[in-house]
Amino acid sequence: MGLYTCSYIPNIRHFNKFFNKNIPISVNDYIDIHKARDYQEVLQFLAKPIPFCKYCDVKNRKDGIEWKTSTNRIEEYL
Repeated sequence: MGLYTCSYIPNIRHFNKFFNKNIPISVNDYIDIHKARDYQEVLQFLAKPIPFCKYCDVKNRKDGIEWKTSTNRIEEYL
């Protein structure tokens, strides 16, 4: 079972399929909790950025976006 630092990573497959994209996930983007040596390894993983973080534009993230029915346009997700 994988543990992810954010919800985008395990769900990017839906985005990729719908918009015909190929944003990859690597084995460095999550940690298998059954293979971790101890909780310290899990905490260290959660404390640092992962390769998938390069796809997020955190500085331009907007808050307070109106909640409404999707128009299914990629601009809603960028």
